[in-house]
Amino acid sequence: MLKQGAARDIRAEELIERLRGLDAGKRRQFFAKLRQMGIDVARLPIVPACERGRHGLSYAQQRQWFLWKLDPHSAAYHIPVVLRLQGAVDAGALEQAFHGLIDRHESLRTRFVEEDGEVHQQIEEALDFTLDVTRLQAGAGQEHVLNDYLEARILEPFDLEKGPLIRAALACTGRRSRCWWWCSITASPMAGPWA
Repeated sequence: MLKQGAARDIRAEELIERLRGLDAGKRRQFFAKLRQMGIDVARLPIVPACERGRHGLSYAQQRQWFLWKLDPHSAAYHIPVVLRLQGAVDAGALEQAFHGLIDRHESLRTRFVEEDGEVHQQIEEALDFTLDVTRLQAGAGQEHVLNDYLEARILEPFDLEKGPLIRAALACTGRRSRCWWWCSITASPMAGPWA
């Protein structure tokens, strides 16, 4: 006999499969009926986009595509995150965490494809991701070396057509691996509420 939680998970999966098969108009009608029945639609599981076919760009993504075509080397729309980590860091576990994050979120496996003058999103099944781990020289001038390293990683351009649109680096600056700097950069059309 299935436990209650497992049965709920199976029902949720069935609901997701049914919703996935509905076009946008029928989905809106279905959600309206659920609201009339007093069911909070916000509590339903998020239905992943159907992976087949083309996915249009949002207005923000269209703007980003246009600007990227004008200046593909610009870092103006990069979203960098830099954190200082102290103590032992398991780089392999951090890389595996990124793989889990990328596997879970289609937007991190997305690239833009232009065909016949039309641009659309292509969600890749998998993404080749490697955490860049670097040891920087210790001693005098270390802060300058670190700043140069982080700036180079942040300013490195993304290719919206080839992807990936996320990258991360881990730099060790302390003696005996006790001080680390983690840098993660995402291209803005894939992050934030406007994507």
